[in-house]
Amino acid sequence: VDERLASIYPHLKIGEKWAYGGTGNVLAGKIVEAVTGLAVPMAYQQFILEPLGMKNTDVAGTHADAYSVPLDMARYGQMLLNKGAYGQHLFFKPATFEMMLPRVLTIELGKDAKKTFGLGLDGQPKRFGHGAASAATFSVDVENELVVIMTRNKMGSNDGKYNGQFHEAIKAGILK
Repeated sequence: VDERLASIYPHLKIGEKWAYGGTGNVLAGKIVEAVTGLAVPMAYQQFILEPLGMKNTDVAGTHADAYSVPLDMARYGQMLLNKGAYGQHLFFKPATFEMMLPRVLTIELGKDAKKTFGLGLDGQPKRFGHGAASAATFSVDVENELVVIMTRNKMGSNDGKYNGQFHEAIKAGILK
């Protein structure tokens, strides 16, 4: 981790520019290990996967190394939609959930910032989640109380054209 952070340091534009790279995830993983005394995969297993019943999910680290199935991801999405609660478990407080929602990055980038970000899904104030290089999608729509999981093995040539329309079609069909 030290070497990874050192390698990106000369390129950082703190307070000037936002860039996605996953290094924050690696650093967060080290914090999880220090707090729990467990390696990241074991911490995920003990504190998230087992309590949620995510039996078909494997997490090996903190960036681009998790493998799951739609039902397991739906459980995780429902926990987020419930603002940290699932069944008898409380994973975090509702106030923590509010801090996860996307917001304009004025604290980080200054008063003229336009960049919006939170727990994934750039620019969506009440919808968050993450995609994958395969174009698989995990989306939690807070306003419509909707979790959308779309799995794919590889990104198609029309992904950018249809991915948003996919979510809108589901929402339109359910909310009529």
